[in-house]
Amino acid sequence: MSIKFFRDSEKQIFLHFLNREAYEACGGYANHVYVASMLELLTVSHCSRMSVNISQFLEFSGSNKAFLNEVFFLTSHKIIELQSQSSSPSEFIASRQSLYEHDRGRYPMYFGENAYFAENFSISSINRMSTTSLLQKAILDFSPGPLFADARGPLSEVDWKVISPKFEQVQIITAMNRHKAVTKALYKAHSNPGTFSPREIDILGKLASGLYVQNYRAKSRYALCSGVMGLAYYDDYSDFPFYDLELIPRLLKLLGYDYLKVTLEGSLQEQRAALYATPVHNRFVAHFNALLGALARMIHLPDHLANDKIALRTQMLNVLVTASVAMTKIGQFYSLEDFFEKSCKQIAMIARYISISDGTFKNAWSEYMEPTFPRKKVLFLTATDIEDEKLIEELERIGIKEDTPKKVKNNFVRVFQTELPLQVYHIRSGAGSSGSNGSTLVAGEAIDALTPDYVISVGICFGANKDKQKIGDVLVSRAIYQYEPGRLTEKDFKSRGENLPASGYLVQVCQSLKIPDAKRHLGLIASGEKLVDSIDFVKFLHEQQSEFIGGEMEGSGISAASQRHKADWIMIKAICDWGYEKNKDDQPLAAQNSARYASRVLQILATADG
Repeated sequence: MSIKFFRDSEKQIFLHFLNREAYEACGGYANHVYVASMLELLTVSHCSRMSVNISQFLEFSGSNKAFLNEVFFLTSHKIIELQSQSSSPSEFIASRQSLYEHDRGRYPMYFGENAYFAENFSISSINRMSTTSLLQKAILDFSPGPLFADARGPLSEVDWKVISPKFEQVQIITAMNRHKAVTKALYKAHSNPGTFSPREIDILGKLASGLYVQNYRAKSRYALCSGVMGLAYYDDYSDFPFYDLELIPRLLKLLGYDYLKVTLEGSLQEQRAALYATPVHNRFVAHFNALLGALARMIHLPDHLANDKIALRTQMLNVLVTASVAMTKIGQFYSLEDFFEKSCKQIAMIARYISISDGTFKNAWSEYMEPTFPRKKVLFLTATDIEDEKLIEELERIGIKEDTPKKVKNNFVRVFQTELPLQVYHIRSGAGSSGSNGSTLVAGEAIDALTPDYVISVGICFGANKDKQKIGDVLVSRAIYQYEPGRLTEKDFKSRGENLPASGYLVQVCQSLKIPDAKRHLGLIASGEKLVDSIDFVKFLHEQQSEFIGGEMEGSGISAASQRHKADWIMIKAICDWGYEKNKDDQPLAAQNSARYASRVLQILATADG
């Protein structure tokens, strides 16, 4: 059993405010004491994991060892994930030294004795997304019209009017420095004197930082904090008020957290780590955030203040102070666990007090605190008859039976009955990603209507390495390489396709799973519109992406649709041929192996999520 708040509102938090470039672009500086206190309050008020790009974190931290050690402590307890494209600290530091050799003065943390942290951190998860290349692409692909959600991207209307006349010059500098990080220092160092004013340089810093945050959020379902001191420019209120760093400290103070800190002194850090995401902590998090959510929904501001979050915060705090008369004197806290337990009672008293006079609050509070028995939704996708047949056979083998199918928009969807705490669906697309029945449209419509938590593409593919692979081996996508986009000239073809990363969580599930009689390979899977039956084309793909492990036709559409709708996705396909001299002899074996592997993933998801 869970509380509805966790099903609907609690998310992994992206620590976007650990960003030196963002503070400097807004005329501020990295206040390590303030940020450390905000991290502490987040570990009290929330129980989901937090993530940060390791380069952003280290550059924000600089040489502040106290702050570095605080974050390393949280990463050692798996509260914060440090993400990187690199697989090891040494590889990461080498890549940073190569990138910033031209600017050691600004990036001393990567050189010599200043890199003291090298032995103190470990990379929690490998993120295949290249921030630098994504920022470059966003800027270089700009043309009159939309930049992300609107014509300004992450810039305010005022700032966009200032910089837009010089945006072509911004693109030229970006294109000429593809091996360098996209920061305001880049535009300052590589423009002619007078090209950009100091204000325009600051605006470019805001643009780079804003695009960085947008890219990370677009790839995942992260929550972003609002109310960060000095970074109001980047406030995102999509998850307000649950991650608001002005409201959280006020409510914690009202509950007596400041007194707890004085009482426990040095032992509080260890207690926060030990109790993190335990049942007593989860219960407190549900009460704490249900109160914030219900308060936000009860406040009705005048039309001219409808989007004014400062006014909303003020009203919420006024109600809290008034309602605090309902709190009883509880004396001293003896531990963090004691604080959690007593605070749940205090919050319940406040909620009852407000509910007496406000029906909107009462209904919202009841809704957030409603017990639920969550059933995560899993959507399987296939594209051929043999893939359908083997998937359904395998699901039946583990006790998952077909139920009444349903029509979803223009698609036929199989629905399955299962005793697992999951809702299972299956949909069939045509071969390939494009066209009216291609995987892009079919997957997009199904994901939009069914809102699955996990999207799993199952079926057959060709292998890329006869020496290390064999027929029937299972290939699992770390990412999908879209090989179709590119620039074709009289002389050659230069790929411009994206590498779309699969869900980190689902990749981790697959890393822990093997099946008998078939080896599992994780890596980059090529995807395009061609039914590849040419050894020359397989060699061409190796030239474009030497590390690719296999290829197929539906992944481009499925990965793009899943990321657009923020659904966790992965591809699980097995080798039926090598991309040349094709026949169908081994398709049944490959389809069976991929379906069997996918069913084991399904069972792990049921256990982990249930």
